[in-house]
This record gives sequence, structure tokens and C-alpha cells, in this order.
Amino acid sequence: MSGLDLTPYTYLQESQRTITLFYLLSSLLKALVFAFVIAWIGCQRGFQVRGEWRRWRCDDIGRGNVDPPDRDRGFGFAVVLHYVG
Repeated sequence: MSGLDLTPYTYLQESQRTITLFYLLSSLLKALVFAFVIAWIGCQRGFQVRGEWRRWRCDDIGRGNVDPPDRDRGFGFAVVLHYVG
């Protein structure tokens, strides 16, 4: 706020005037969708793990968890949500 040369009161007043219910609700919806997608992918990857969990080492964690198609799909999803919401 100091870089914009605004008082806290002016900043809050302008924020309340600018942020509408639509922006607030669409932001919450996007957060819920992304949380669901992240949880879904995490669970899917967890169920794909093979082998006995007692033999895992710290070095094994994170190997091969993200394939390039998954990254591309996530990026495309983010772009769509950016323009839709």
C-alpha cells in the first residue's frame, strides 16, 4: 500500500467496491476444483504404487511421479479455467 501511496482505509474501501460477489464466488469455485483435481491425481498416483511399502527408502519417494502428459493436462486445465472464470 505504501508503494501505491494509499492509506489503509482507502485501500479497503476501493477493494470492497471493486471485488464483487461474482469474483469472490468464482475464485472459491476455482480453488475447490483445483483442490479436487490435486487430491484426485494424488490418490490415483498412490494407488499405482507397486511393491511392498516396508522396503521403500527415502530415495524412492518422488521418482517417476509426474509424467509429461500429466503436466500438459494440468497446464491446459489451468488455461481453460483462467479464461472461463
